[in-house]
Amino acid sequence: MGASGQIMQMFGLKASKTWFQFWLTPSHACEVYANCGAFSICSEQTQPLCACLAGFKQNSEQDWNLQDYSGGCVRKTQLQCVNNSLTDGKSDGFLANANMLLPNYPQSVPVRSIEECEKTCLNDCSCTAYAYDKDECSIWVGNLLNLQKLAKGDPNGKTVYIKLADSEFSSAANDNINKGRRNSELITDEKVEYFPTWAASIIANEGGDVLSLLDPKLEGNADAEEVRRICKVACWCIQDDETHRPSMGQFLTFSSSSLFSFFSTTIILSSTSPLALGWLAIEISFKPFLNKAQAAMDKSDPSRDPDDVDEDNHKSPLDSDASDA
Repeated sequence: MGASGQIMQMFGLKASKTWFQFWLTPSHACEVYANCGAFSICSEQTQPLCACLAGFKQNSEQDWNLQDYSGGCVRKTQLQCVNNSLTDGKSDGFLANANMLLPNYPQSVPVRSIEECEKTCLNDCSCTAYAYDKDECSIWVGNLLNLQKLAKGDPNGKTVYIKLADSEFSSAANDNINKGRRNSELITDEKVEYFPTWAASIIANEGGDVLSLLDPKLEGNADAEEVRRICKVACWCIQDDETHRPSMGQFLTFSSSSLFSFFSTTIILSSTSPLALGWLAIEISFKPFLNKAQAAMDKSDPSRDPDDVDEDNHKSPLDSDASDA
């Protein structure tokens, strides 16, 4: 057995005095039981292999520097329920971690909704996490072991909600976390999945699952095309350059009509857009149907002077490149 906890079979060559491995189990390091310790995520796609959950820190920095992660992680802030206290009148909360292979040894709880599942865990101070999938509620008590981060699209990936003290939300996610879907859903101490970026990448793909952008509590009960249109309007409204944002008349028109579905979406590389964490941005390009859109806007807002709208200011930055080409 190696230091990794994996069992190996090897053979050696006398002439070269060299050993070769020909069998290994488990075949993946993340499958070794408690390889990363408590409250840590194991991911085959990252280096180092282990990382603390958001709201947790390394139990022994020295051991981690030696690539010994078995000591796991500990909370940065004690849960309020432990101290029987509230912070600004707020109790502990939960942070969503998506695309996870769920921890070992869950306890099944008979409930009728995700709200009841969350409440069950919240009311039990020893409960550290819960998951709700296919009308089944699972909770975990005590240390969380064997959490694995899976690739996006992996059918085994589930969302697990980790209990944290209320103060951890604003400090860990730069005040972006709120009820329902969060702008930043933290996966590890160093990796943040920025919700607008995720949403932009999905709506830009006609086959993207827009219903995955909904609050899980809605259980997918929404019209997909309406969700897609609303998300496009939202992306339009948060452009870095305010001249690329819609007027109130345009906003009201497109959020309630089918015109917006004609607009094309284009993904570009950028380091400045608010939709990106250094690499991805999405712009809404309106040029093909700008005149139709403007006419619809004028009808919905008769008091607005059409001459006040500078058509060039509402073009995508890509338009100039396209015309040059």
